[in-house]
Amino acid sequence: MQPSHFAFLTAVGAFAMSRSSGSAPMFPGWVELRGALAAKGRFICTIFALFALYVCVVNAVWSLVLSSVKPLQYASFQIYNLLLCFFIYTMVLTDLRAFLRYTAWGFSAALLLIVFSLLIKGVNLASRESGLFNNPNQLAFFCLSTCIAFFMMGKLGVGSLVWNRTAIGVACFICMLTVSRAGLACCAVVFFATMLDSGKRGSSGLLMILLGFGLVGGIASLGLVQEVQSRNKQTSAVFSNQIEGRGYDRIVEHPGHLLLGAGEGENRRHGGKLASLGGELHSSVGTLLFAYGIFGLILYSTLWYLMLSAGPGLGFKLCALAPIAYGVSHNGLRFSAGVIAMMLVIYGGAVLQFQRQSKQVFSNPRPSIQ
Repeated sequence: MQPSHFAFLTAVGAFAMSRSSGSAPMFPGWVELRGALAAKGRFICTIFALFALYVCVVNAVWSLVLSSVKPLQYASFQIYNLLLCFFIYTMVLTDLRAFLRYTAWGFSAALLLIVFSLLIKGVNLASRESGLFNNPNQLAFFCLSTCIAFFMMGKLGVGSLVWNRTAIGVACFICMLTVSRAGLACCAVVFFATMLDSGKRGSSGLLMILLGFGLVGGIASLGLVQEVQSRNKQTSAVFSNQIEGRGYDRIVEHPGHLLLGAGEGENRRHGGKLASLGGELHSSVGTLLFAYGIFGLILYSTLWYLMLSAGPGLGFKLCALAPIAYGVSHNGLRFSAGVIAMMLVIYGGAVLQFQRQSKQVFSNPRPSIQ
């Protein structure tokens, strides 16, 4: 987290809020849809604001107790994500079509940068920088967020079918290179959800795109099989120590923190194998419960519930479930791309639900807001 991130997001937010209110109809039914999105957005922002406020209070208290500024760093992550949440709300109500289009371009540009980075440097499986991220697990979570984003673009008719499916195929293949088993499993779930939503013809095309990238990448990375085998051997060797090695033992050993939370940062105070290295708890669910107590877990779980209940259909439910499942084994609470994907699912689901109820918002069988 850098001050430049806040500066850039503030500039983007100011630009978005300076535009027209968005009350003018963009397509038939927009005024009614905007009202539904506004109500949903106010509730989302309220819940996220309460969560961010609670995170700030807990970490500020522990910062004073520990005489350290590290807990405040974790609070800044949620302040940033709260600003992002507010700006997404503003952009959705200002120009929904532009927001979705620019978001698709942003994910596509980031994906291209990652591809070029991997072509030059490759994937470092030793928990170090990979594809412009700090470690392969973060890269895998970005791939998952990208798959979710383009799944929603396809549901909403934003961009061409080839563009959306190619982006999902590239993201899935990059996730394969990270050898993140949780990432691979969750990307596979979104991939399957996309195939369910595509129909027979679209599913065949998506599968061919993924196989094509797999063939090209396999030829270009002949050492990948050996890397995968080595990674699996290493992780299997320490499987019996996964609970302690990933920090889950803190929840059992320090039950007193489950009410109000232990905050984040200065992890050596908790003891244990991972804490001796200064490591954090490798789970979004576990971090919420241990660092922010039952209250923090309930607040953030409300956002997960909104995501799961946002749209109709099995494919949509699977797509919404994937990032929650990933959060069981990896901590992605501060990951802004994950917040964007969450907002896309919630707002996109509201659009689809409104379309389903009114049946007058879109004239095409496949919804499109272009």
